[in-house]
Amino acid sequence: LREISFGAWEGKTHNEIEEHEAEALHQWYADPVHTSPPGGEMLSGVVERVRAAYEDLLELHEDDTVAIVAHGGTLRVLLCIALGLQPSHYWQFNIHQASISELTVCQQGAILNVLNNTSHLPSAEDEPSAARDLILVLGGARSGKSDYAQELAERISSSAVLFVATAEARDPEMERRIENHQRDQFFRKLIGS
Repeated sequence: LREISFGAWEGKTHNEIEEHEAEALHQWYADPVHTSPPGGEMLSGVVERVRAAYEDLLELHEDDTVAIVAHGGTLRVLLCIALGLQPSHYWQFNIHQASISELTVCQQGAILNVLNNTSHLPSAEDEPSAARDLILVLGGARSGKSDYAQELAERISSSAVLFVATAEARDPEMERRIENHQRDQFFRKLIGS
């Protein structure tokens, strides 16, 4: 359930896209199902991927409770599919990072029990400081990055945020994304072996 590919827009802010590619952006807004960002993916492609994953989950886990951790765009599309809505309405769901949404799926369809619950997250008043570190730990498959991340989490202060990205070593797309995020003054890159 990877996020929609934004192609040439990956790593750019909305303002940067609006400034340099306004026409393409507005075409995509007008019809995201059949239009894609330059070099990116149409919403119809995302719908196909998410629908296939959803159908597999329904078949393989008919009586099970399943937790899905995914990106906001794909979760919005999943909600549309499960609730029988047109996928073009995906933008009408507000899904915050680390939020919890809950569906009950029965033979007649899905019931939306909870949407975008963030009550488990600390509020801004709970945070010791607005300035945060983002630490990105990278390594190839089975490289020990998870163990390294746990050791690092124990050594750093509680005000740091640990983000572990899984990628094959020298993955050009991941390297490009990392480079785009290095604009942030709080970004540090540590390589796990």
